[in-house]
Amino acid sequence: MRVLVTGGTGDLGSRLVPRLEKAGHDVVVGTRRPSLPSHMKYTLDSTPDLRGFDVVVHLASDPLHPQVDVEGSAALWKAAREAGVGHVVFMSIVGIDEHPYPYYRAKRAIEEQLEGSDLPYTILRATQFHGLIPTFVNELSRRLGFVPVPKGISIQPIDADVVADRLAEIVDAGPSGRVGDLAGPEVLRLEDMARDYMRAAGVRRLRVRMPIWGPIAEAFRHGLQLAPGVDSGGETYADYLLRVPRGRPDGLATAMRLIAFSLLVTMGWMIVAPDGFHRLIAGFGELNTHYVRDAATFMLPLVVALWLAASRPTWRGPVLVLALVQNGAHLINHIVDVGNTDPAWQGPVNLALLAALQVALWVVFRRVRSPKTEVA
Repeated sequence: MRVLVTGGTGDLGSRLVPRLEKAGHDVVVGTRRPSLPSHMKYTLDSTPDLRGFDVVVHLASDPLHPQVDVEGSAALWKAAREAGVGHVVFMSIVGIDEHPYPYYRAKRAIEEQLEGSDLPYTILRATQFHGLIPTFVNELSRRLGFVPVPKGISIQPIDADVVADRLAEIVDAGPSGRVGDLAGPEVLRLEDMARDYMRAAGVRRLRVRMPIWGPIAEAFRHGLQLAPGVDSGGETYADYLLRVPRGRPDGLATAMRLIAFSLLVTMGWMIVAPDGFHRLIAGFGELNTHYVRDAATFMLPLVVALWLAASRPTWRGPVLVLALVQNGAHLINHIVDVGNTDPAWQGPVNLALLAALQVALWVVFRRVRSPKTEVA
């Protein structure tokens, strides 16, 4: 049979496609970024041409824009009906019937669309995959620099391979309506899962347990997303973590923190002992302790920005540009006054230190701008 798998390059789709091919099906992968002959362009805001397809397995989804999910699925059902597709398979989520979470409400609305479409269909629900927590932790680490974890919520994670096996069976079995739910062998707290993943992957970020309120939080705390009494087998979350690669140390973050720390130490010296700083480092003219302390406070925003940007890759470029401009202006000022220190050796030494800092900032900036840069 000719099978279209929407979202076929995702976690579940990339497991299902080889299983269908091994079973002898002609599989086409629907993806936003087609790159192979077996791929076709598919997005939730498009209407694909489904002529010639026997089966459509709908995995593509947009949790951040539930209405796009609903409208895109409706367009897909319409295209399938017009093309005479013989079997539509929809991947859904356990516990969505009464759940107020907008994404879950969207999933239920899509099920209802399919049930009323006159299409031959199968709906399979499963609990969350093991990979949910790593995705959650990595994205929050990248965007926020720390990991907020909601308190008091548990999930029943399932091995995505188990779900892929079941979907492959469903494609071969033909339209079956709503089939039995799939769920993992254990119920785990989100905070424990996040902690264990961060340890396994070597993610060094602050983890903050966040209290949450409201009807959505209450529904999750009451366990509507769980499947009591269901154990579909597969590996446990602990087994999954054994295969998680440890992240490489982020050299750029370390470099930015070292620069920020060196500036902080200098700033502290200027504030606590301005006379010593003037005598040993910056003997430009007569000592003015108020001016030295003021100059130190002007460094504080840059120190804070560099430290925060070390944990936020999207901040790094703009913050480093600011640091290059600020230190470059400082460097020019020292070039002008290089011969005006007492003792005379301090001028060239100061200039050399600032030039070294400018070079270090430039090297880090170039690495940030390089497409080869990887952040753990």
